[in-house]
Amino acid sequence: MTPHERGVVARVDDPDKVLTLIHVGCCPGAEVEVRHAARQEGPMAIHVCGRTVSIRRSAAQGIWVAPVAGPAQR
Repeated sequence: MTPHERGVVARVDDPDKVLTLIHVGCCPGAEVEVRHAARQEGPMAIHVCGRTVSIRRSAAQGIWVAPVAGPAQR
């Protein structure tokens, strides 16, 4: 995903990071929006569950997101 794209978390596949991702709100059914993505392998800022959090790109790669059309919910 790129900045300003949003979607709904379909599943989280990384067993090593699943608890951390769920703790920040990245669980199936949660709507997420990418706020910022650093270059290459840098972190990403995502808006989820009413707050903006930073996650590692390696953790983000274990999140399956279904795209959502329309404006982001703020």
